[in-house]
Amino acid sequence: MKPKSKEKQQAQSLRRKGFFVTEIAQKLKVSKSSVSLWVRNIKINNKDKYNKRLKKGVLFRQQFATECLKSKYKKIREQSQDEGRKKAQEKDWKHAFMCGLFWGEGSKNRNTVQISNCDVNIIKCFIDFLKHYFNLKQENFKIHIHCHLNNGLSVEDIVEYWSKKLSLNKNCFGKTTIVAENNKKRFKTNNHPYGICHAYVLKTSIAQHLFGAIKEYSGDNSDKWLN
Repeated sequence: MKPKSKEKQQAQSLRRKGFFVTEIAQKLKVSKSSVSLWVRNIKINNKDKYNKRLKKGVLFRQQFATECLKSKYKKIREQSQDEGRKKAQEKDWKHAFMCGLFWGEGSKNRNTVQISNCDVNIIKCFIDFLKHYFNLKQENFKIHIHCHLNNGLSVEDIVEYWSKKLSLNKNCFGKTTIVAENNKKRFKTNNHPYGICHAYVLKTSIAQHLFGAIKEYSGDNSDKWLN
C-alpha cells in the first residue's frame, strides 16, 4: 500500500459520514491540504448530520465571538469606572456634587449619560460640567423636549428657549414630543410652560466614569452597572 493510502481511505470514509475537513485532519494527524485533496470529490452520505454539525459549529463560533466582545467591553467599562473612582478620591467638590445630581436625576443606562428635568438651571449646570470635565463639544449633546402647547407657546418658541439657555445649537435638538391634551396633568401648566428637557451624551466611557465615581463616593464595591 502506498504511503498515506491508508489515511486517504480513512479520510474518505470519515468524509462520507459527515466529518469536516479540519476534524479529519486532526483525527488522522495529517495536513488539511492533504485531506482537502483526498475528499474533494466525495459526496457526503449523511447530509442531515453534516448540516447539523455545520450549524452547531457556526453557532459555537458566533457565541464565542459574542462572549469575547462582552468580555472586551466589560473591561472597558471597568477601566472607566476605575477612572471615576480615582477622580472621586481627589475630593473635587464640584465633581462630587454633579455626580450626586446624576445619581438622583440621571438615567442608569450603562452606555448613555442622560439627565431629565424641567429646571433649565439643573440641565445647564450638568451640561457645563460635562463640557468642562470631559472636553465635550456641542455636537456631542442630543436634546429631546417633552411639552404641551397650552401656554400660548409654539414648538419653535420652546426649542428657542432651551437652545439659548443651554447655549446649544438647534442642530442638537431632536423632534419635540407634544403631550396630548388628555395627558396634560403630567405637567404643571403654569410652572413648566417649556416642558421637560432630556439631555443625552452617547458615551459609555463618561457614563461609566460617573458610575465609578458614585460608587466611590458612596462606598459601593459591587459590580453595579458593569454587566
